[in-house]
Amino acid sequence: MHHAINFLGWMPSYSALNESDLVLVGGGSIWPDSAFFTRHETLFAHLSVPFCVIGISARSDNPGINNRTQRLVDRPAFFHVRDEETLQVLPSKSGIRAGADLSWWNDDIPQYPAASDGRGPIVLNLREWKRSDWSPPKLAAACRESGSAILPMPMFFGLPVHDSAIDRNDTALLHELGLSDPRPYWRDEVLSDAAIVVSMRFHGLLLGIRSCRPVIGFDYHPKIRSLFASLGLSEFCLPLNEPVRLREAIAKIRDDYDGVVERVSAICSALFATG
Repeated sequence: MHHAINFLGWMPSYSALNESDLVLVGGGSIWPDSAFFTRHETLFAHLSVPFCVIGISARSDNPGINNRTQRLVDRPAFFHVRDEETLQVLPSKSGIRAGADLSWWNDDIPQYPAASDGRGPIVLNLREWKRSDWSPPKLAAACRESGSAILPMPMFFGLPVHDSAIDRNDTALLHELGLSDPRPYWRDEVLSDAAIVVSMRFHGLLLGIRSCRPVIGFDYHPKIRSLFASLGLSEFCLPLNEPVRLREAIAKIRDDYDGVVERVSAICSALFATG
């Protein structure tokens, strides 16, 4: 309340940080590459203001990384990891909160009423991912074969230089797949027309659940598997390289659309209540 907020994509000097009332550090699998983490040897000697760490996930079970991360666990006012796998690889669990990243679950994003049946548009998010043998065109084709309109939902709009694992961002990939007008910025109204949300990105799934839409994700990353398992929706977390499974999942949702919407709506309400 009544605080100015600065968003910094780099590590400022300690003197600049110490002019703040609170430092909030996040998130995702950029950890441990953030400069805040790599300065852990000098951090406690020079940072005099409280800090919180939110929404991090471990890329691998690396003892060196885990031990350095553990040094940060007992010091912040709040330390949050966004999946159970990250919680389990840290040496000590004390003081760590684990759960879905709810940072996008704010009142500024409207909740649209669910579609009346499952044959409305499918919202699709795909990202470039080089660590698996899979075909984005085949997944897009599986959605098209459902007979529904396909609405693109890019979630990452930055330059490839910011992610060494990609050559193009979501917008460029979806455009190459022939999807009409993938905007180079986020627009939540795409969810208003959605019957089903198919997303590779974690936040695309969270936003689909927030909108009480049936969601389909892919098990290429532990955080995705963990999310679906924790929500009791594992049957909708599919292999990336089996597009036939995507067609089957869409058909399964349509066969009991009201029932799946009811399940997701209950999950959404529970996350709001505990978030």
